[in-house]
This record gives sequence, structure tokens and C-alpha cells, in this order.
Amino acid sequence: MIRAVEVGGWDEVDVLLEAASQQETPLPLTLVTPPSAAMRTGAAYWKAISEMAQARYPHVVFHLYMDCSWAPGRAMEALYLGVRHLTSQENQLPLALHAFAARYAVHWMPRPTALHRFVTGLPRAQQSYLAARWLASAADATYP
Repeated sequence: MIRAVEVGGWDEVDVLLEAASQQETPLPLTLVTPPSAAMRTGAAYWKAISEMAQARYPHVVFHLYMDCSWAPGRAMEALYLGVRHLTSQENQLPLALHAFAARYAVHWMPRPTALHRFVTGLPRAQQSYLAARWLASAADATYP
């Protein structure tokens, strides 16, 4: 079982990682972009978010999986830019792309069916509280 949360941008990633950094023993986090993120916002956007997060929270272990949907060209663009965690619905990406990803040490996983959706539109204090509660409930979850 993968316990993952869908994030829509930097603000959500920042809130989650900040809450994780305040835990006594932070658990690894699996963050997943919205469906078709490679086509909507692009690989460069998510690569930049991942790099900012790693710089700001170097002690929190996380993996940000970018959803490539059915767009193998966008997946190749992501690989070219250095994105190493990709996801899509099963059977959406061609087998050749899976082979390429395996050859270049890319982590690919089928898009989790049970994603926790991050709550948006709330004041940051409420978002932080909800993130901390979700992280506390994730203590018994297994991670990849």
C-alpha cells in the first residue's frame, strides 16, 4: 500500500514538508501531481518545485511523482530535464518508455488509486494543522 497525497503546486508542497519537518521522526512522503501535470504545467515547473523543496527541507525524505498521463513525449521531456519520479494510469505509457525509464534509473509507479487530496483554499494555519494530522495518521502506512 502506498500512502500518497496529491499536491497542486508549491504552496501545498511547502505546507506538507514544513509539517513533516516538525515531526519527531519524519516519515518519507510520496507526493503526486494532479493528473496530466506534465501537459498542463510542464516538467520544468515540477522540477523547480522539487528542487526548491529539497533545498528548503533537506532533512525530509520525499518523492514527488509527476503524472505524465498518456503523453510519452512529455514523459521524455521530463526525463531530459532530470525528473526521476514519474506516474500515470496503468497502461497509458508505451512499453518502450517503461524500458527507457528502467534503463536510466527512473522510478515509475502506476498512479495510486487512493490518493489523499490536499485541502486548498484554507488559511495556512489550518492547512498546516490538517497536514500535521494527516502525517500523524500516516505513521502506520508503508512507503515505497
